[in-house]
Amino acid sequence: MQTIQFHLAANQLQFDTTEQQCVFQIGLKQLMEKSIRRAHFDDLAIEYLIYAIEEILEQLKLEHRVERIGISQDAELKTLSHVLFDDSQIIDRIALEAAFNQMVERKEYYLNLLAQDAFIVLSYFVFIREMMHHLNIVYIELGTKAL
Repeated sequence: MQTIQFHLAANQLQFDTTEQQCVFQIGLKQLMEKSIRRAHFDDLAIEYLIYAIEEILEQLKLEHRVERIGISQDAELKTLSHVLFDDSQIIDRIALEAAFNQMVERKEYYLNLLAQDAFIVLSYFVFIREMMHHLNIVYIELGTKAL
């Protein structure tokens, strides 16, 4: 299995594998500005966000058949782990998809719970969900590991 370390920041996105390092000078903040209209994190905003994320992930040109482990130390991942995954250090596809569906069904609750950080944390969540699908990530680990 291949390892992909990632950092999804407000103004920059970074992905590192043994084969390549990709840095995008666009971040979660710009993706949110393009996707979230009228300050509403609704179903349409999520769809716009997914489309923008897919465009970025396609630029990585990573072979989908290769299974990957995602690794990150991002604060947003730690927040998601605490709020949705009982502080788990490993988030697999099944748990992530179940939590994503829960978040979609209870958006208002999570928007209120996460308060001022809600849009960035939920945008981060949409991003890692799309990464799991498009980059064939089996699970995401909170922490570091050498490539």
